[in-house]
Amino acid sequence: MKRLFPALLLLLGALSASRADNPPTLVPGTYGVHATGPATALPTLTLRPDFTFRYANPSGAARPQELAGTWALAGDQLVLTSPNAAKPMKWRLDPSGPCLTTRQGLCFTRLCQLSQ
Repeated sequence: MKRLFPALLLLLGALSASRADNPPTLVPGTYGVHATGPATALPTLTLRPDFTFRYANPSGAARPQELAGTWALAGDQLVLTSPNAAKPMKWRLDPSGPCLTTRQGLCFTRLCQLSQ
């Protein structure tokens, strides 16, 4: 047991160092939900190389969202700014792959890259 604790600390240190050395990267393209059925009610986010975006979330029938504007990357955070939104929408880059995550209240959304 006494040898296990230092080994675990060493392993955790190595994992955290490798994550810092390889920060997640963002590739412009279309992000959405990988689904096998109809995708008409699923959110999509299109990031263009000219730093403009289009976000559509038709899933809320009472309040479907459609925004367009500019995007910026600050570390592992993607910030979407639209003149039609009261405040910027913030997404985090997923370190495990080409995906974005956000939370609005109790609604958690994860979009993965569908195309470039």
